[in-house]
Amino acid sequence: MNVSWPVLLTATIAPAPLPYLKMVDPEERWYQYQHALMFWLQRPKVQQIVFCDNSGYHADFSPFYHWAEKHHKTLEVLSYAGNDHALIKGRGFGEGELMRHALYTSQILTRAPGFFKVTGRLIVENFDQLEALTTHQPVVMSRRSLRRQGWADTRFFKMDRSFYCQYLIDVHEKAERDDWILGEAYAKVLAPFRIPSFPRSLRIHGIAGNGATYDDKMWRYMLKSLCAQAGLYRIRATS
Repeated sequence: MNVSWPVLLTATIAPAPLPYLKMVDPEERWYQYQHALMFWLQRPKVQQIVFCDNSGYHADFSPFYHWAEKHHKTLEVLSYAGNDHALIKGRGFGEGELMRHALYTSQILTRAPGFFKVTGRLIVENFDQLEALTTHQPVVMSRRSLRRQGWADTRFFKMDRSFYCQYLIDVHEKAERDDWILGEAYAKVLAPFRIPSFPRSLRIHGIAGNGATYDDKMWRYMLKSLCAQAGLYRIRATS
């Protein structure tokens, strides 16, 4: 069985008091991160997972290390205190800084040709299908919404490491306020490359930091997947 690229889970277990952030309790967030982490460890093709937390929260990962070892998988946990960056320049900056820290620090990611990035408390129910459909595509990222052409979906994407380090790793440094959106900055960079989007809709489940719940009904997923197959979720330049 071919294995997928490593999965990078980005996390902020104990967030700074940012505007619009409703899910702030570290214990509740950690509970959700544990649920998501076990989901990703159980993916058949995922052999390596990097969990990177930018809040420096002291959590017990020993059950997950033991599970990974028992099933011949590798879990790498990175934790550092980076909340001050997000507090000053906003969530988009914090997310971008976390990505850069993970790419430069992780032993797994420094050796891998690429990775799948997932916002840490979320699961992508149809990951196995999406991974199989994009095996030969090194960079895959969809638009967040059909209504917003210039907004890349940073919740989940596939990325060639060299490409990311060349074009995206420092984009977040342009952030100056909390309403600056990393997905919009990514879209501006990626639009000229005409990269593919995922050929199916993302079946994402979980709770966003603002309290919104991701849980598409099947009919909505099927409709969005038809649009995805038609290429309507590709990132395009805005006028």
